[in-house]
Amino acid sequence: MSIICCDVDGTLTDFEGFVLKYGEFFLKKFYGLTDLEINFHGYDLDEVFINERLAEYIEAMYGVTAEDVLNKFWNVFYIPYVTQRLKRGASSFFSQLSKETGSDLVITTSRKKSTSDTLLGRFVRSTIIAQLRTHFIPYKDIHFFEDDEAKMDYIKGVNPILVFDDKPQLISEFARENIKVVCLNALYNTSHDLDALRINGYGQEELVKTLKFRRKS
Repeated sequence: MSIICCDVDGTLTDFEGFVLKYGEFFLKKFYGLTDLEINFHGYDLDEVFINERLAEYIEAMYGVTAEDVLNKFWNVFYIPYVTQRLKRGASSFFSQLSKETGSDLVITTSRKKSTSDTLLGRFVRSTIIAQLRTHFIPYKDIHFFEDDEAKMDYIKGVNPILVFDDKPQLISEFARENIKVVCLNALYNTSHDLDALRINGYGQEELVKTLKFRRKS
């Protein structure tokens, strides 16, 4: 049976909206930072809010790096993130897509810590699965990867009829392999000229476009 691969962060979740909503609050509360310059083309908290000048200031004042700040942000806000609603319509969209194409939906995620053989790793994996099940995402299987490179290697090997993702670097790589990619639009990927079907969400119109776009197995 053919398969469809789907990412989680930014593809099923509103990663961009979450970082923008909580990032500014976090930096003000924990580091007293206000009037932040926002880089809407950035992906995670560090790229969106912490430019080079601000990183130097934080390190001088608090003795921590931008990476330390990023890790603290997710330590504080991980539970709110994994308990937020997934993108509207995703359950129905993928149920219909799987039925119409006769394909299994496989979740492919490289979320940090998800491959760790520790209590934390098991917790991260369980939260991803719980979020998918709570929102009735009809997936057949799920694979966790150490990083995006490992995820790419897997997807190239299984040759899916469609890949759903949001990161421009991954999408470009899949396109070079002649893999059909559906890109979930976000501010951090709209400036990239991508060989992909762009959609804004999981409505009926997007489903029709996706069915026409898919690789015929």
